[in-house]
Amino acid sequence: MPNMIGPPQTPQDPLPVSNAHFAAQPAQGSRSSDDLFATLRKLARHYWIVLAVAATAFVVAMIAVRSLTPLYTATAEILIGAPVNDAGSSLAPGERQSVDSEAVQSQARIVTSRTIARRVVEKLALDRDPDFNPYLREDKSLFDTIFRRNSLEDKRQAPRDEQVALTTEVLLSKVSAGPTDRSHVLNVQTEVEDAHLAARITNAFAELYIEQMLVRQTTMAQQANTWLEGQIDELRRQVDTNERAVEEYRRKHGLYEANASTVSDQQLAELNTQLVLAESEKAQAEARLSQAQQVLNSGGELDSIPEVVNSPLIQALEEKQAEIARQAAELSSVYGPMHPRITNIEAQQEDTKRKIDAEVRKIVSSVRNSALTAQARYNAINARLDAAKSEVSESNVDSVELRQLQREADASRTLFENFLERYKRNSAQEQFKQASAWIISPAAAPVRPSFPPKTPILAGTTLMGILLGTLLVLFMESLDRTFRTSDDVVKATGLPNLALVPTFRKSELAGNRAYDPTSPFSESIYKLHTRIMFSQPGDPPKVTMFTSAVPDEGKSRISVSLARQLAYAGRRVIIVDGDLRRPSVHKLLGTKNGPGLIDLLNGTSTPDEAVYRDEASGVHAIFAGRSPNGENMLPDVQRLRMLLASLSKHYDTVILDAPPVLVGAEVIHYAQMTDATVFVVRWGKTPKNVVLDGLHQFAGTQARIAGVALAQVNPRLYKRYAEVGLHYRYPARQKTAARLQ
Repeated sequence: MPNMIGPPQTPQDPLPVSNAHFAAQPAQGSRSSDDLFATLRKLARHYWIVLAVAATAFVVAMIAVRSLTPLYTATAEILIGAPVNDAGSSLAPGERQSVDSEAVQSQARIVTSRTIARRVVEKLALDRDPDFNPYLREDKSLFDTIFRRNSLEDKRQAPRDEQVALTTEVLLSKVSAGPTDRSHVLNVQTEVEDAHLAARITNAFAELYIEQMLVRQTTMAQQANTWLEGQIDELRRQVDTNERAVEEYRRKHGLYEANASTVSDQQLAELNTQLVLAESEKAQAEARLSQAQQVLNSGGELDSIPEVVNSPLIQALEEKQAEIARQAAELSSVYGPMHPRITNIEAQQEDTKRKIDAEVRKIVSSVRNSALTAQARYNAINARLDAAKSEVSESNVDSVELRQLQREADASRTLFENFLERYKRNSAQEQFKQASAWIISPAAAPVRPSFPPKTPILAGTTLMGILLGTLLVLFMESLDRTFRTSDDVVKATGLPNLALVPTFRKSELAGNRAYDPTSPFSESIYKLHTRIMFSQPGDPPKVTMFTSAVPDEGKSRISVSLARQLAYAGRRVIIVDGDLRRPSVHKLLGTKNGPGLIDLLNGTSTPDEAVYRDEASGVHAIFAGRSPNGENMLPDVQRLRMLLASLSKHYDTVILDAPPVLVGAEVIHYAQMTDATVFVVRWGKTPKNVVLDGLHQFAGTQARIAGVALAQVNPRLYKRYAEVGLHYRYPARQKTAARLQ
């Protein structure tokens, strides 16, 4: 092998890396929790967790529902109307008035009152049922057995009134009543373990309520009739007395009526109407006269006077005047001013003008007469109105007392008629009893239990399970601080993602026979090489370093795979194992570690002894060397720089497999000797903060970081995080042919 020691390679323009650059990246890489699409993708990735939690919640709810004792609810509907058998009411007995929600609520309290409940207990003998009478129940718990004062026989000997009272309390706890949807329909419901007993209890409450309403209505009608009989007799005498007084006073003072008002009042109203009309006519006539006089005095146009414009005679004269003017114009063009025909036509014009003026004066005189007539009519009506006012004012004093007597008589008669009508209706109501409430829908034995509500409980529990599973998935996703997609790399580091290298089989590193250019792993390595070549415009890098933040990221496998793939393509490639602590290139090439980098830099081996050639692919390699552990872990930087410069002259591509940057300090020196640095990150495992800490090590250096390569990507899981698959699917024939080449 030729001498590899030479002048250091001239550095190209570096890619600036600073602390401020990496410090700002975490804020750029934080995922937005408000992105609905991203949230749905998170749930889709772990949908089985959501389904498992929801199914568990459903099973638990089903077991709980089956363990509960079923209860049946029977419902009866009662139409509520307001009772009106009050003698002071404006409505007749049995007549219904509009009821509000407060009235319906009041009737609901009556239905479930203690009085009706006690009657239900007695009617259905519920005090003999252990489910309602606690005195008949056996002690089931150890606590009851120890601390109960009385035995079952002693409790059965308790007074019946006490047992009925306690049974009533238990019954009231199982019965409810209330309006339906803001209507006047009252629902009465009973919830017990026996469906038929629930219907019997509900109907008993409704029937006893109606019965109580009928008894109350009958009692009220009888009391009202007794009171109304006395009031009607007294009002009849009072009405007769008041009407006699009114007629006597009217005859004495001559206050006669016509159509519910006095004659003087009617005359006064008529004169007021006539006066308004006369005043309007007077104003119109005076306005026309004033306009005509202004036109005559100012010598204005007569056409502004409406009477002149509308006069047929004026219109005829104006037409004649226009015709004479036309003839005069024709004659003046033929004859001279002294010609007899000219003088004749001028005389006709003067005559027509005098006639028009005379007619206008007649019209103005007619307007003046109309104004005088309107003024005289107004004055006459006004005088008659004053006289009528005097007459009315004289009779008002007498009318005041008359109206007072009339009001007293009218009030007495109205009150008498109301009481009489109410008495008649009350008498009819007493004969025909009808409650102001009706049972419009009796209770029937329910077919299905009302408790527990299986469907709502199961649906609600399942929904809660889905919600809990969703929260669990989102919590798990929030704990995932690793890299999953190329977008994560760009947002977190600000560097491009060079390739997504999938998990590989051992056979893909076993030699030429296993090389498949159509495999996802080979395609990702080829893409990685292409991105490295285009990372520096104008001059593709020749010396490329692969490093990572921590061990076991897959950088060595990627380095060896890239070297082999380039060698398969006919390029001269050499790979240098720069990880002196844990060398692995020789293992991946299937051989033992021999003389290598440490030996070559220390001068204990020649280049021919240190360079190894892989027979399967043709790749040249320089292993780490056989230096004892713990000795010479830091190579001579200057000699290594010259070595890499010399290798770049004899090989198309030089690949340096460096140790993790958080482990070996020499990586910082390696980065300044190479043309490009590829930072390898293990997909779905290495935390973002660890990667950023590794990249921070290059801050302030001349490192040329080409980008990040995600290694060991699981293609099946990757589809859950990306919208497309990881690799391209080739046809089976094409893949088989590629393997045989």
